[in-house]
Amino acid sequence: MMNMIYANIGTFTSGVYNPPVSVVVNNVHIPTYSTRVNITVAPEHMKYVIGVKGYYFNAITHCSGALYIWYHKDIGVVEIVGFPGTLADAETRLKSRMSCIGKKQYTKQRDIEWPVLS
Repeated sequence: MMNMIYANIGTFTSGVYNPPVSVVVNNVHIPTYSTRVNITVAPEHMKYVIGVKGYYFNAITHCSGALYIWYHKDIGVVEIVGFPGTLADAETRLKSRMSCIGKKQYTKQRDIEWPVLS
């Protein structure tokens, strides 16, 4: 049986930056890795990318196997923490979500600025 302990996860508080620095598996410390993804939507639309109470970030984290996702709004990047095999999957899912939100916001803005005349 494999026991996994995430460093810093025990002190997790929603809305507070505290990524895991390592994972302990059978008493062996395994370091985590991180990547940063530039946002591709307007900063004011990131709330739709993240979702209510982090719904979409949690879904991306869970589905990709990443350990942690955090939006650094002061520098306009999303940090993904995990293992090498999970980072690319999480990044792809995040970019897909941003693309979807970007298209929806563009369509809404276009409809406001250029209404269809009948």
